[in-house]
Amino acid sequence: MHFLNQQVSEALNTRRPALAERMVARELVRHPELEQRYGVAGRDRCLEDAGYHLAYLAQAIAADSVALFVDYVGWAKVTLAKRDIPARDLGGLLGIMKESLQQELPPEFSRLAGHFLDHVLQRLPQLADDVPSFIVEGAPLAPLARAYLQALLRGPAGHCRARSLPSSVSVHAV
Repeated sequence: MHFLNQQVSEALNTRRPALAERMVARELVRHPELEQRYGVAGRDRCLEDAGYHLAYLAQAIAADSVALFVDYVGWAKVTLAKRDIPARDLGGLLGIMKESLQQELPPEFSRLAGHFLDHVLQRLPQLADDVPSFIVEGAPLAPLARAYLQALLRGPAGHCRARSLPSSVSVHAV
């Protein structure tokens, strides 16, 4: 690990709560409609997400791995999309993160963090909006596999029974 990377990572981790607060405040000043759309709970979630974004950026910088941060942002994009939060909101917050770090960190620190953020902002439109399913469409047991998955996601595994399977088909085959 490079010494500068370690310093930037430590600075981000140490200042994370204050940086996240400033980022969200800037975002809401710039886009007041977001607070109207998402409410106070949305603001709290945005603050929490900003903290996660900073934590993952700090770890990616410590590991000197832009790819690590790109992977995280890809995951965040899918996760937020599932909550009906568009990628433009994520991109907006990441852009504000870059601005905030330029104002809050020493120039050499913000340049390094900015490099990671520039890379991820460039890649954001190409990152997937959803995770591909392993259930193959058109497969004979695809409807049953989807129903089984939904049952698992709804509650404890004890509530999910494989009794709807024909006796000739194992759960593994689904």
